[in-house]
Amino acid sequence: MQIQGILQDSEIGDLDVMSEKADAASISSTSGSENEVENISTASEAFTCLDTALRWFQAQDESDQYQTSVLKKVRDLAACKRAGSLRQTKDKNFKR
Repeated sequence: MQIQGILQDSEIGDLDVMSEKADAASISSTSGSENEVENISTASEAFTCLDTALRWFQAQDESDQYQTSVLKKVRDLAACKRAGSLRQTKDKNFKR
């Protein structure tokens, strides 16, 4: 990954904090029991994050149509899974 431009001191500090958090998360995930269930985001959370990422990416000078279309496909997949999840929840509540 190549960083364009010069970072401000506050941005460098933010990168250090993010790196430390990633290292801590990596250590905690490898030190846990193999029987533990990994905590994975829901389709709704994934859609929200991907939509935000897509809007950010489209505003970047480096973005192009191909990369944008790939991000849109991933976001749309999360949207479909979210809609399916909402239908299942609705059906389960109806049967009770």
